[in-house]
Amino acid sequence: MEILKLSMEPLARTLLAVVMAVGVEKVFIIGGFAQGIGPSYGTLLNELIVASSRYHMLENRLQNLVELAGIDEELCLSGAAFYASTLRSSA
Repeated sequence: MEILKLSMEPLARTLLAVVMAVGVEKVFIIGGFAQGIGPSYGTLLNELIVASSRYHMLENRLQNLVELAGIDEELCLSGAAFYASTLRSSA
């Protein structure tokens, strides 16, 4: 777990930067590696994000930022399709 934790620290810092810059409210993790490790992957990533943050007032929000998607969910494709539909309706 320590090796996993060390390897996930850059991901946690990157996700935190994206969340702070864009205002994302939830991050869904997909993929075989994260799914193979299971819920502890999301828990550890949330812990690392909180540890990387210098904004203590956001700690409650950041503790549950990451969630593992279901193995059969195609969230990336669904999100891209939703985004594309908003572009068409605003044009």
